[in-house]
Amino acid sequence: MITRRVKLTFMEHLIRNPLIYEMTTCYEVVTSIYQAQITDGLGWVILDLSGEAQVVDQATKWLCDEGVTVEYVH
Repeated sequence: MITRRVKLTFMEHLIRNPLIYEMTTCYEVVTSIYQAQITDGLGWVILDLSGEAQVVDQATKWLCDEGVTVEYVH
């Protein structure tokens, strides 16, 4: 099991979509949110994703495919 800290950025058209929830139900990952902010045109969240390395990679790829910007935070 690994844990990766990521910053997810959601453009305005994605803010109301439950993408973090969908990710956790489709992939066996656990999230721990550290910080988040939502404005009228942009939302971002910094969280830890924990799970098997391959599954965490699949989950972050899925987020990218949905239009979320994924950045790894150290």
